Amino acid sequence: MGEQANSTNSTTFKRKYRRRRSRNRLVLLLATALLVVLAAVVLLGVGSTSADEIPRGVQAGGIDLGGKTTGEAERILEERAYALNEVRVSGDGKEVTIPASSLGVRPEVEATVENAQQVGREGGVLERVGERANGFFGTVEVPLEVAYSDEQVRSQARSLATQLDEEPTQAGVTVSGGGADGVQVSQSAKGYEVDVRQTAANIRGAIQNLEGEAGLAGGATEPGITTAEAEAAAGKARNALGGPAVLAAQGEEWELTPDQIAAAISVEPENGKPRVQMDEQSLRSGLDDMYSSVNAKAKEAGFRFADGGVEVVPGRVGQAIQSQKLLGSLESGLLEGQRRYEVPVAKDVPSLTTREARQQRPTQMIGKYRTSYRGTGDDSQARVNNLEVAGGALTGQTVAPDEIFSVNDVLAPVDYEKASTFVDGEKKEALGGGLCQVASTLYMAVNYAGLEPVERHPHYALLNYVRPGFDSTVWFGAENGYSGQELDMKFRNTSEGYVMIREYVADDGYLYAEVWGQPTGREVTMDSTNLVENENISKWKTTKTVENAGGETTFSGELHTDTYNALSTDHGKLPPDEVDVAPVNP
Repeated sequence: MGEQANSTNSTTFKRKYRRRRSRNRLVLLLATALLVVLAAVVLLGVGSTSADEIPRGVQAGGIDLGGKTTGEAERILEERAYALNEVRVSGDGKEVTIPASSLGVRPEVEATVENAQQVGREGGVLERVGERANGFFGTVEVPLEVAYSDEQVRSQARSLATQLDEEPTQAGVTVSGGGADGVQVSQSAKGYEVDVRQTAANIRGAIQNLEGEAGLAGGATEPGITTAEAEAAAGKARNALGGPAVLAAQGEEWELTPDQIAAAISVEPENGKPRVQMDEQSLRSGLDDMYSSVNAKAKEAGFRFADGGVEVVPGRVGQAIQSQKLLGSLESGLLEGQRRYEVPVAKDVPSLTTREARQQRPTQMIGKYRTSYRGTGDDSQARVNNLEVAGGALTGQTVAPDEIFSVNDVLAPVDYEKASTFVDGEKKEALGGGLCQVASTLYMAVNYAGLEPVERHPHYALLNYVRPGFDSTVWFGAENGYSGQELDMKFRNTSEGYVMIREYVADDGYLYAEVWGQPTGREVTMDSTNLVENENISKWKTTKTVENAGGETTFSGELHTDTYNALSTDHGKLPPDEVDVAPVNP
């Protein structure tokens, strides 16, 4: 079946081809005859036209130049054809006229005449015959040639944008007072933006066609915030100002007036849209009475020395308004028109409650030490006064379990009198003389309490009120108004309960330091041994042994080794061996 179909199609094609070929022959004969006639006519016309004449039927800008010499054609075109003095650019209800000179427009008369004169004289025979035939039987239109400055066209298009561009006006919302009338909406308006590139192209086309009209290309620009969007935001603001907001807590009520709410409202753009916001600080300031009535600070439980021991000072659980939660509810609720709110109140629990204080109360003295304040080389009342002031500042200080206590933190802010102290290897008068004895006495009491010293510094020279290796110097440093580097005495409370410090000057000539806490069962012994002794230095090793309640030794060994120097005096250096060594004083 496939072969039979192919045979039939091929035959049909040959028949059609034969008939088409017969018709084509007839058309070709007629066309040839017509071309012969036209060629004869045109050639006759060509033969009658001089080289300086423009062929018959040629026009430029609608002006007949046929049969004119090039000079005649140029004069005619200069007088009649180039009348483009300005270009009027208009569109979208806007119009601006640009002088042709501002666009660099100038006529190209010679080029136009040359194009007209060359009609029928260029190209192949048939092409020339065709052009002459068109002019002989009708007209041949030659475009008027014109030049312009492309840069000036672009510049004028940009200038149009400067003149005609309009920024869109965003709608806005202002809140000037309480009530719905206090919320005002300003209307939005569309702007306009010139399409500089397309407008320049339109001006070029008008110049090339010698037309005085060019289309202004551009379009409207939308505002970032429309009137409808502003009205929606204003609606939320009006909701908030629809009446007073009532806040209730613990059987009492307070009000935020519409004017107070209005003072907190602002409408600001956010991600291109108007957002109604409420200033939390403004809302908070309108509720001062409520906060004063509801809030009650927690009171930490504490301890004090009384009746030869330590008693608990009860604490108190407080309460506080949950501000973030409340203000967040107000901000969201007011914009939805909500008028009544329950104030969220939370307990304010102290870090040390009365119950915890009773459980961890220091019940007994767990460490003590004393040093003599007589015969120190400075028996002045000023030095004794410093000991009393510093001991009073330390007395009652409480240290929580695992907390590190700093002597300088307590003693640095206190005012002192001038008394003897070591400065740059010499004995001099300085504010706070005697404080090293306060620190040294407490250092030893801490050790005997079984607590952990974490910072301690030896003196420059040996002291006569404390055994070598048992001392601890302090210096407040530059940050506290002194010179040089700060030296502190610190310890960590390694017991399971709170510890308290007590330090005081007694009439028996001793400065006492006590550490109170819960029984630890630890037994501590300390000693120091002289390793080197000569006229310049004295070197001592301090040892410590700690036993637990079961008698097991938990630490035994060297605590530190210190080197003391000879002390400079008015009579020369005082060798270390001339200083009395205090005995071990548990």
